[in-house]
Amino acid sequence: MNKINFGRRFKYGSMAVLLSIVVIVAILVVNIGVTLLTERLGLEVDMTRDGRYAITEATEKLLSGLEEEITIYVVATEAEMRNHMMYSADSIPMTTYGNEIVEVLNKYPVLSDGMVKVEYVDVGTNPQFLNRFEGIGEISPYTIIVANEKNSYRTIPLHQLYYWFYSFDESYEQGMSPIGLQVERSIASGILFLDEAERKTAVFISGHGEADNLNAFATFLELNNFENLSVNLSSADIPEETDLVVLVAPKLDYTEAEIAKLEQYLAGDGVDMFVALSPANGELPELRRFISDYGVDITENTIFDTKVSLGAANISGILSETEPMFENVPYANNIIMPLSLQLKLNEGRPTGFASRAILTSSDSSFAKANADVTQSVVVKEDSDFAGPFNIACLSEYSTVETGTFELRTSRMLVLGSAFCLQDEFFNSSKYTNQEFFTAILNELFETPDLSIYEANEFATPQIVLLNWEKTFVLSILCIIPAALLIMGVLVWFRRKNK
Repeated sequence: MNKINFGRRFKYGSMAVLLSIVVIVAILVVNIGVTLLTERLGLEVDMTRDGRYAITEATEKLLSGLEEEITIYVVATEAEMRNHMMYSADSIPMTTYGNEIVEVLNKYPVLSDGMVKVEYVDVGTNPQFLNRFEGIGEISPYTIIVANEKNSYRTIPLHQLYYWFYSFDESYEQGMSPIGLQVERSIASGILFLDEAERKTAVFISGHGEADNLNAFATFLELNNFENLSVNLSSADIPEETDLVVLVAPKLDYTEAEIAKLEQYLAGDGVDMFVALSPANGELPELRRFISDYGVDITENTIFDTKVSLGAANISGILSETEPMFENVPYANNIIMPLSLQLKLNEGRPTGFASRAILTSSDSSFAKANADVTQSVVVKEDSDFAGPFNIACLSEYSTVETGTFELRTSRMLVLGSAFCLQDEFFNSSKYTNQEFFTAILNELFETPDLSIYEANEFATPQIVLLNWEKTFVLSILCIIPAALLIMGVLVWFRRKNK
């Protein structure tokens, strides 16, 4: 009987095949292990320069302290959310960060130890899904719904997940583009304000040519649990449950009857009003009298500062050092108050009225009476007034209710600049206008400080290694040894058959 003679080449070839098989099996085991660790423990490697997939300590602390289960519903499939598109007003595609949104959301279940679930819902195949949310109405695609076990919910539209850059060209037309995300702030807002009892109402006064380019400020209020309404005082009253009235840059004065509605509103307890004017508003004698009654006089003097880099009209506000509410406001000199009118505190107010300045201009500022704000060049003249000046004042009116002896307090924030609320200045990482108003809301309404959930502004796209990328990389590592194995087998057969 012939014996099979295994030569040296056969033995070496067999060892090579066996070694290749061992390598492939080891890589597959590592691949499966990494996938399990990624899904269950959230072990991911973020190699982006701007940390676009990172979660802040503020969010980790919020999630670790949850006492009820939260579900984050995304009204789209995961693939749709990753690949969604947005378009400008001119129908031009804008840069989107759908993949980043999904990757950040998918961290929440792990970081919350299962207290938060993320579900992607295709309402096309599941049209009954929205019926579980009473009064939710029509929902746009990619909306996020944050809900708890008590059926309380908050909706977060797609645009609130993005961090926007606003700009104005020479024709004063607004331009906007996404430059990052504020997913953490938006989700934190949804979680913190699930209690409908904590919901507040903000009324924007309309009908007199008031400023309407306040998208960023309106979104800011929504994130702080305000429902925004619009009221024309000539045809409607301010709703009884209103917590905040916002009056910005009217071009026409209010009638005595309309002013009486504002006075009646401020006679309530725990109500507040933001009033912001600009040099282009004109006389407005009735409105100015109403504000003066609360202890603040609005002058005709426009404030400039030729020592600031942004332009003489874009003055920087200096926070009052005696105000505890501003202790955590960063970069205090980056609060921009463009074209601000000088404010003065008037004396001799009746008992119960108290006013104080909370924001002033710098020592190098100066004011011009009835200035031509259309001029591009501003020169300080001898007739100008020397600063600093008050540019934001807070007035309080306190009374004791007859019979119950309860203290009733209402407050009015008067801003010399209406432009400080415009999108270009309010929602830009260059300025801290939003942080300034966050501190004020915290003081007036004791709202949670959402500014700790910082928006993430992105640099240029960087290499990132996350879930599917890991699988891709490890698959490449499998393909290469497999290719080497096949080539080795082919070479062995060719040599054997020679």
